[in-house]
Formats: sequence, C-alpha cells, structure tokens
Amino acid sequence: MSLVTPGVVRKLYNDANAPQAQEHETITFWEYLFNKRYFTGEAWFVASQKPPSTEVEDRRRRIDLNVNYFDGASGEIKIVAIVEGKRASTQPAVVEQVEAQAYQACAARCRSGGSVWAITVIGTAARVWKYTTVPIPSWECVTGGDQPEFRWYIDADWPTAAQIDRAFRDIAIRAPQSSFIVPSQAQPATTRYV
Repeated sequence: MSLVTPGVVRKLYNDANAPQAQEHETITFWEYLFNKRYFTGEAWFVASQKPPSTEVEDRRRRIDLNVNYFDGASGEIKIVAIVEGKRASTQPAVVEQVEAQAYQACAARCRSGGSVWAITVIGTAARVWKYTTVPIPSWECVTGGDQPEFRWYIDADWPTAAQIDRAFRDIAIRAPQSSFIVPSQAQPATTRYV
C-alpha cells in the first residue's frame, strides 16, 4: 500500500525526491500527509519549529514538527509525536543524526516522566519509534530494525508503507486515551544517543 496518491501528494513526493531537494521539501511532504490524512479533527494540529518541552533549557531548541493533541478534559495541549527529518540521503551520518535528534527531543519531552512517539524521516522514507520512561527509559523502533541504518526506513510509495500507515493510525488512536502514550511492552533501549 502506497501512501502517495495522485495530485498534491504525488507532487510533494516528487519534490522531496528531486536531485536538489532540501530538508524543507521533506518536511512539507510529511506535514501535508499528517495534517490531511492522519491527525485530522479539531483537537489535532501539527506545529513546526516548537521546542520539545516548556522547560527553560529547551526553549531555544526547535523540532521540525510536533504532532499535538488538545485534551479537552484537562485543557492542555500535549505533544504526542516528535518528528525530525532530513533531506533524502542514505549516508550513515545523516541517519545517525536524525535519529539522535529525535531521541534527544523525546528525552527532553519526557524529562519528568511519561512517553512520546517519534517519527524520523529522511526524504520520503520514515521510521516510527516509542520513547518511554515507564518503567525504565527505552527507545524502541516499532516499524522494524534496531540500528541506525537507512535500510530500515520505509518509503511512502513502497507497498510496505502499510507498516508506517498502521503506526501513524495507532498514534492517532492512542493519543486521546491518556496524557502519555505508554507502549504496551517497554523494552530496554538498544540504541543510545548522547
């Protein structure tokens, strides 16, 4: 199942994969998909260039995209997923950098406890992660692979994109149920970033 449909999604996909494409084409492609297909409705919004938390030490840090949910019961806006991206590349250093940025943003978001999803994107390919501090800090890729290697990324136009489609839908289903997204089975972190 491809996530790429004719029209604007195909155009944005092609732009993100153009030989001279920059990071903003990557982010535009994913932001469009998130806003139009996955995180829709009055309580959802995708924001760009926000810090991972309201803590003083995080105020200057910027995340490419935050998927947010307004909890009407508490009146709070909750960061449900952190999205870090880079332009299309298969270079190991790019993969390591984007995953390290996501890990660090998740750790900042959960400094006082809890859990959050992360989505790392390189061009039009993605991986989905769970970061939790419950019961111990862990970082788990839910779409496959435990090493920072491009081969684990799933392109939005591949038949296997159904895997990231399911992960995105799971994020949207679970978010309204609690203030933190807690994975059903937390695993010790297999990849650490400092």
